[in-house]
Parts: sequence; structure tokens; C-alpha cells
Amino acid sequence: MLGDLTHGSGVLRGDRRNFLRRAAVVLVALAPGSAQAAPKAKRSAGKPDAPSIESRVIAVVSRRFKVEPREISRRTSLAEDLKAQPSDRAKLKAELEKEFAIRITPTAWKDITTVGQIVDHVEQAIATQRASRRRPDNAAAKDAGAKEPTWWSRVLEIWPSANLLK
Repeated sequence: MLGDLTHGSGVLRGDRRNFLRRAAVVLVALAPGSAQAAPKAKRSAGKPDAPSIESRVIAVVSRRFKVEPREISRRTSLAEDLKAQPSDRAKLKAELEKEFAIRITPTAWKDITTVGQIVDHVEQAIATQRASRRRPDNAAAKDAGAKEPTWWSRVLEIWPSANLLK
């Protein structure tokens, strides 16, 4: 663009008006609101206006039990403070699994008694889910000590039955 302003615009020939027109076009094109302006940096995933896991859990619990969110804290007991029946707990579990796209095992759910324990379990499940996405499929087997068989170990397994020595 700068080449257009100096050489092709007629500046060398003394045509100031053409130069000024092209300069104005360049300035408008580079203005902050224009389509060619440099894109703004995206916010990080941990942006401050994103609701925290705790606030989302509290929102789900308050919807389920029809209680104001400000009345719910991490120490709020499902059975004593919210008077949760087993059917209410089952519906809450389903809503949490849907909201956070996680799976809560029945064994773990049975041990959960407070909102704080729900928050901790959801945070742990999300962290585990993120970690499993980053790792290759066989990483868990390698961590457990299982070795992947090599090609020559398979040859040795079939050698005696192949009657290669006869």
C-alpha cells in the first residue's frame, strides 16, 4: 500500500490531490472499526466474566430446590438444609451431569452430602476429563506398567507352533 502512495499515485509527477485521496483510503482501511484493521486479541479461557463451577453448581441446586442462590453455600446440606428426598437427589444428579457433561457414579453420588462436596466432585471430574483428552489412548495402560508387544515378541509366540524347524 505504501508503494501505491509514493510511486503509482502521481506524487513524483506532482499530483498532490491523487496522493491525498489514496492516503485517506489507506487511513480509513486501517481505522479500528474497519474490516481490515488488526483483529483484537481473544480473551483467555479463564475470562473473569465466565461463571465459576461453584456458581454454576449453586445455580443448578437453587433451580432444583427452588431456593435463592444466596441462601446456598458450600456447607449447605442436601438432606438437612434443602430437605432433599432420594428422588430429588436423583434428579439433581441428572441435571448436574447434563450441565457439566460429566458422569457421576452412583457410588460417588451416595457419599455426597453437601453442596461443597458436589463442587469438589464436579471440579475433579472436569479435570479428569480434560486430562484424558490430552493423553493418547494407550497412555493409561503404559502408566499401569503394561508394555506394548513388539513385532519380534509376537514372532517368538508363534514360532513353536509354526513348525519352522522341521
